[in-house]
Amino acid sequence: MSAERAAIESLLTWLNRYAEALNEALKKGGEASLDQRLHPDLPTVGEIMAHVMVTEDLYVRYVLGEQNLPPEAPREMWSTWELQAAPVVIGEHTLLDAQGRSASAEVLIAAHRQSHHNIVGRLAGATDANLGSFYDGPYNRGDILAGVLAVLIAHEAYHVCEVRTLVTMLGKAG
Repeated sequence: MSAERAAIESLLTWLNRYAEALNEALKKGGEASLDQRLHPDLPTVGEIMAHVMVTEDLYVRYVLGEQNLPPEAPREMWSTWELQAAPVVIGEHTLLDAQGRSASAEVLIAAHRQSHHNIVGRLAGATDANLGSFYDGPYNRGDILAGVLAVLIAHEAYHVCEVRTLVTMLGKAG
């Protein structure tokens, strides 16, 4: 097994754990937590989940896939929040409607599972040459693909903690 493949296998282990933790937090919070805002400057749980899936979708289509970034996408991005505007639709799932209201927890979980499945499928099919190749996109320019995916893992971990904290705080505030 190549070093790149071993790194990807390790990253996938963590991605699987984080995906399940996000879905469990959505189940725990239920419908009531999705559109509540603890503070006017903070995103809702639904907005965070839409952001996570917009990011995953970007990775599936543009980092792991064959598509080029859309022309309106900035050449350098610090965050996929720059690409997110309501409504947020990924595949057949509307995550946020035109007014910014979240889909149900059930829809978010289904969409997240599909998104996660797409990432795992693309990585399973990647060759060692793909994994070791340099990536020249909006994230981690000049890093190898495994390094770019490490950023996705860190991103997911951050939002797992954020969603779990919000769900807990909303449960106590409600």
